[in-house]
Amino acid sequence: MKVIVIGGGASGLFAAIHAARMGASVTIIEQDKKTGKKLSVTGNGKCNFTNYNLIAENTKDDLEQYYYGDYELIRSVFHQFDAKDAVSFFEQIGVCSYVEKNYNGLYPKSNQASSVTQALTDYARELKIKIKTNNFISGIFKTDQGFSVDVGIPLQCDRLIVATGGYLPDGDGMSGYEIAKSFGHTIHSLKPALTALIGKSGLNSAAGVRIPAKISKETGESQTGELQITDYGISGIPVFNLSHLVQDGERLWIDFFPEYQTMDSFRNYIKSVYDNLKQYRMSATLGQALVGLFPAKLLTVVLKETQLSEKTIISELSEEAFASVFELLKAYPFQVKSRRDFSYAQVTQGGIPGEEIHSCSMESKRCSGLYFVGEILDVDGICGGYNLQWAWSTGYIAGVNSSK
Repeated sequence: MKVIVIGGGASGLFAAIHAARMGASVTIIEQDKKTGKKLSVTGNGKCNFTNYNLIAENTKDDLEQYYYGDYELIRSVFHQFDAKDAVSFFEQIGVCSYVEKNYNGLYPKSNQASSVTQALTDYARELKIKIKTNNFISGIFKTDQGFSVDVGIPLQCDRLIVATGGYLPDGDGMSGYEIAKSFGHTIHSLKPALTALIGKSGLNSAAGVRIPAKISKETGESQTGELQITDYGISGIPVFNLSHLVQDGERLWIDFFPEYQTMDSFRNYIKSVYDNLKQYRMSATLGQALVGLFPAKLLTVVLKETQLSEKTIISELSEEAFASVFELLKAYPFQVKSRRDFSYAQVTQGGIPGEEIHSCSMESKRCSGLYFVGEILDVDGICGGYNLQWAWSTGYIAGVNSSK
């Protein structure tokens, strides 16, 4: 069986390896200079290649918390190859892991994403997989025997796996989405996801501040974690995780005191702080008194918006005026202009809908012998290794089934 895999990223390498393990003759066609370019920088260069939440008994089945998309497809895929299987595979090729405590991401012991790419690429070569880099697809044609892939010369194969990843604004050659359309597939609207949000507000002048916060939509969806304030808007893991649901022009609410979950407990906290300052810091200015509570840049923003002066003496400040500073930071409005574009997005939202794919094999329902894996499908996950797990799982299934 001759199998061609278009794309040498995470899902492409995984599909190629498992097709070769099953005895297929495999060729990878990659347009970049080397395989795994995106994989080599994931997880801030450390590569959280899956997540322990997908293994732990109390969380592994809660897929709606971690993924967006066709849950029938997602559940079928993970039933066939799950996070535990991924950890086992990487151990087989020498990549051991540890669990990071904040988000339960699994990282290689080396703490280097490049080592994961290197291990996969080296193993692929050991399996006699041909890797053709700097190759661009100019056409793909169905033949009586399978497929003809035009990369300047025609390459023939029995089965074809498309693992081209997400949307590239400046990609050369035929994209995965164009390939899918040429074989009769529809593409759900493509949008940047796991990306920052652009918007102009007073917060822009607090650029550089990193602070725990809860980001909420008016419809109730929310994410909590370290917020990064930028000169163009807001960023950080909670923003990335919420970005899938955010529409242009939407208003969000930022809670800089997420630890207080009821207004009664929050008001009691404000009163306690105020009473302490009135007793022990009567002669201090408001700016001096709050220096231990808020980053200086954020304090400047909120005092300006509440029309209070940093030089106001605590003894002259009413409890109501004092509370207004805290109340604004409990529900700070942020008007979204747009998501940050594809150049900055970690994944693509949208793609081939699940109902057009056989979930048991990742084979197209439109064209026999054609398989789609990874990010080109209309499934995306939150931060923490979930998107790489999707790449491993779909790659495994397509690799095994394409070689039969």
